[in-house]
Parts: sequence; C-alpha cells; structure tokens
Amino acid sequence: GMFAGLSANPGGVGAHISDNGLASFGDTYARHFAITPEKIPAVAPDAGPAEVDAGWAVAGFVFDNERNQIAAYLNGVSSEFWSDADQFYRSAATAWKQAQLAKTPGLQPGERPDFPADQYYNPPQTELQSEEVVSESAEERVVVRTYAFTKVGVTYRKDAQGKFTLVGDTQLLAIKANPYWFNHDIYAPPSATEGGPFTIGRVIHSNRSSTLAAHIGGVAVYNRALSAAEMQTLAAIGRSPEGEASGEDAVLKLSELNAPRANP
Repeated sequence: GMFAGLSANPGGVGAHISDNGLASFGDTYARHFAITPEKIPAVAPDAGPAEVDAGWAVAGFVFDNERNQIAAYLNGVSSEFWSDADQFYRSAATAWKQAQLAKTPGLQPGERPDFPADQYYNPPQTELQSEEVVSESAEERVVVRTYAFTKVGVTYRKDAQGKFTLVGDTQLLAIKANPYWFNHDIYAPPSATEGGPFTIGRVIHSNRSSTLAAHIGGVAVYNRALSAAEMQTLAAIGRSPEGEASGEDAVLKLSELNAPRANP
C-alpha cells in the first residue's frame, strides 16, 4: 500500500508491505515500511486549478524480492533514509533485540521466549560499513557500527588487564528506512474471494486524512517494476521545467511502459 509517510516521516512517500496480512513484530499494526526523506510538495488548501495542476507528484514503490528490499520513490527518486529506532520503528527494534538475544544459548535477561521467531527483525550484519567512537572515558568506550540496514551501538569496558573488551550491551540505534530490508514474500490471501496480494483502499477518503490533505489523481499497477527514469517520465507529464504544460514532449509512451523489460 501507499501512504503519505505516517509518523515515520509525515508527508513523505511511504511504501507498506506485509508478509502475513496482519500485524508485524508483535505490534498491533503492520510495520514493514519504506519511506522517502523528501516530502510530497504541498499546495495551499485554497489553491486554484493552475496551482493544483503544478502540484501533482508521482509516488511509487518497488519490491525487489531477490535483494530483500522495498524502496519508496517520489517523482522517480529513491533517496537513502535512516530513521531512529525508538520512533516509528520501535517495534522492529524490539524484534531486532529479541533476535539478538535468541542467538545466545539459554534464557537471557530481557529475552521473551514466546516471541515468534518468524517475526524477528534480523537484517544481515556481516559487512561492517563504518565504525565511529561517539563517547569515551577512562573505563568505557561507546561505538556506533553501521551495517547495510542498521546502526548499532556497542559498549566496551576495560577488563582487569586494562584493555577495552566488548560487553553484551548492544542497542539498535537506527534502521535504514529507504530502502527497507524485507526478507519475505508478499502475503497473498488463500483465495480470490479474500482479496489479492495488492490492494488499493481508502480512495474515497482522498483529502480527508488527518495526516495528509491531498487529491488522488490516479493509481496504476504495472506488470513489471518501473525504472527510476520511467517514473521520472511519469512525473514530467504535462510540464515544462517552468511547471507549465509542455505539449507532445511530455506525452508518455504507455505502450513502452507496459512492454516487458529485460532485467539489467
């Protein structure tokens, strides 16, 4: 589904996906979510037709099943975005912590043995991208390690020999929210009468949301993932660089978009 950011980044393009059609990480709601750092352009509530026409934006998302990623796009751009783990993604942070505790034999302090293993948030942390010392004293050193999808805080303390030694106090500080790691298939209901793997809802509530005042101009599901350039073409329809109608140059060749495209 598509959202206007929710509390992850209000006004951004939010891409929501589910592995079970229900809740995630033991939370009340589904929480697998990619979000753009950029926000959808806003126009005034009393804007005239010309301003509304100039304010259209293309929101999109792509699920890459092979790479276990979902990416949100605004006007064909999918920028990297990190979110603090104690905010919108706090349920994922809990699922990450439970996954870490479960790796150590025996019941660990804070471990919840009833936490469902299929709801762990456990992105790969095999390749360290960077490591930064954020605080240090005579007895303790705190380091932030950045991996592909997580930023983890680890603590070192001096041992009896005076050497800094890693202790078990690790904390998930941030989650990469775009692209977002998702190592499942898209949930598909058991039968067609119960729905499909992709649904479009709340269209009738356009301009009624408490988090977004907007008009929905159209929704499209393509038979393949569009490239960033193709989404940028969609975003340019009917506009010149000055924001005015640009005639035939802005007409999108829909036959080309609907044609199969070889994987790069």
